[in-house]
Amino acid sequence: MSVFDSLFPSRHRWSPAETVDIEMHDAGYVYEDGAVGCAPTDLRIAHDGGNVAVIGLNGAGKSTLIRMLGARTSPTTGAVDYIVDGDVRALATRDGRPVIESAIGYVSLDHVRTHFQRAKSVEDALNDYLGRHHVPPVERAARIGDLLTKFDLNEVRHMQLDALDGERVHLLAMAVACCHLPAMLVADEPTRGLDEISSAHVAQRLFRYGKPVVFTTHDVDLVTEEQYMIRRTLVMDDTRVVFDGSPEHAAAFYTQLIRSKYQRLSSR
Repeated sequence: MSVFDSLFPSRHRWSPAETVDIEMHDAGYVYEDGAVGCAPTDLRIAHDGGNVAVIGLNGAGKSTLIRMLGARTSPTTGAVDYIVDGDVRALATRDGRPVIESAIGYVSLDHVRTHFQRAKSVEDALNDYLGRHHVPPVERAARIGDLLTKFDLNEVRHMQLDALDGERVHLLAMAVACCHLPAMLVADEPTRGLDEISSAHVAQRLFRYGKPVVFTTHDVDLVTEEQYMIRRTLVMDDTRVVFDGSPEHAAAFYTQLIRSKYQRLSSR
């Protein structure tokens, strides 16, 4: 590494990670106003554990948990370790953050809407994004072509973000998350706000990318759909993980959880 790279590590390019494992050690999050976003949690997400879903009612803590897993929020208590290709990395270290953020592709609609709003086209937006991360032009072109194809965006490659429908914005957010060839994808409600047909199309593209996906959703039918190969499902309630098992058993547990909450409400 050159002296320049040691002073400005964000300019240094790492080879794409092959694997990433995530370990939460009593990790929790409390907001500035004192509200608990996620109670202290011990959890391991393995690179070879298949796709993982997180379900729960609004306010259960899903988004806070997924942001910690996706390296977008650091816990206020405990710790989260990211084991990238066998090496433990920490967000708090100067060389750890860029490696982690490259290894974990975080699907964010807000990021796309904020940073790509002024781009002349979808293709230009991807090109500029990779350019800012110092990917050489030749490699950039090949990578963009691959992403446009995998996420079914070729037809809109010359369109501006404002001209895209909701489905295509979701697909673009996934393409952006995959720009660095991540070893794992993390997404908070990746089909939010879409109708059944668009949701199915987006889900198919997401789960066919070929990397393990960890995601939150309210769609229990999606979780139990065999074609998406979801092998593990967490149920959250009151900021805690209250169930961890197969999608089918998680769906039954979640249904009973909702039924018990309705019964308590009706008895008041």
